[in-house]
Amino acid sequence: MKQKESMKQTKQTTPVNLFNSLQSKEFGKVRVVSNEKTGEGYVSADDLCRILELSEKDVFPKISSHLYTVILEDTGDKQQKMPFVDESGLYMMFLLSKREDAIRFQDWLNEEFLQALYEQRKALAGLKKDDRLVAESNLQLQALRYMATAKNVERSGHFRVGKDIPDLTMSHLRGWWYNPNDNSTFMLQFNCKTDCYIYENIRMNVYLTKQEDGNTEACDMRIRFLDLDDGSFEYLSYDTWLPSDAVSDNTILDYLLEELTLDVNILDPENVDLVVLLNGTMSFHRSRRLENSNDHPLIEFV
Repeated sequence: MKQKESMKQTKQTTPVNLFNSLQSKEFGKVRVVSNEKTGEGYVSADDLCRILELSEKDVFPKISSHLYTVILEDTGDKQQKMPFVDESGLYMMFLLSKREDAIRFQDWLNEEFLQALYEQRKALAGLKKDDRLVAESNLQLQALRYMATAKNVERSGHFRVGKDIPDLTMSHLRGWWYNPNDNSTFMLQFNCKTDCYIYENIRMNVYLTKQEDGNTEACDMRIRFLDLDDGSFEYLSYDTWLPSDAVSDNTILDYLLEELTLDVNILDPENVDLVVLLNGTMSFHRSRRLENSNDHPLIEFV
C-alpha cells in the first residue's frame, strides 16, 4: 500500500514523491522513493546498511550531505521518520561495503529501480528512448556508479571476458618469449564494449618487450587504452611487467583485468577512465609482431 510522504533535509525540501517497497528473494525488502517531477530517486539507508553489512554509526557521517529524512504518514495519522539516501549516496555506500556479492545487489537494484529513473529523466528532458542523457550531474552519477561497480568487482573477482586469447596466438607468444634471437615487440590487442556513454568502445593495446638482461621470468609491458569512437584517441597509458606464469598458464587477460587494473596505485577514485573497463566485456582482437626499427614505429593504434 502506498503511503504519503515528504522528504526533508536541512536546507532542502523535495516535492511529494512515490513510495514503494521492492522485494528480493536474495536481499529482502528494499524501500525506495521516487520523485516524478525530477526523476530523482532515494533508497532506505536502513535497508542498505542491512544488505551491505554497514554500520549506520560509521557510514552516516561520511554521506551526511546525501542523507534525507522521509516522513511516512499511515492511516492512523502517525508519522514514521526514516533516513533515505540519494543516488550519489547509494553508490558511496556500495564503495564502503565489503560484502563480496554486493555487485549482484547493485545489478538487481539497477534493474528494479534505477534504470526507470534514468528513463524518466530522459523523458523529462524531451529525449527519445535511444538518446543519451548528458548532463554534469549525470556524469557524476556515472563516475560514482562505475567506481562502485569496480570496487565490487575487486572483491568478487568477477569480470567479463567475451573472447579469450586463442591457443594458436599463445603458442606463437611462447615461441617468441623464449627465442633469444627474436628482439621484436609482441603486440596483443583487445576490444572492450562497455555500457558507459563516456567510453563505449575501447581498445587495449598491450606491447611486450624482452628484458635486456635476457631474463625470461618476466617481460616489460606497456599498456595503452584507446577510444575507438574518437579516432583512436589515447586516454591512458602506463608501463608495467608481465610474469612468465601468466604466459605459460594462458592467464594473461585474467592478470591484466584482475591484478593490474585493480592495483591500488592505478585504480584511483578519480580514475574513471580505467574503471569503465571493469564494467564491460573484454574480447581478444588480434596479435602481431612489430620490428623495433626506425622504419617501423613501435606504437601502432590500428
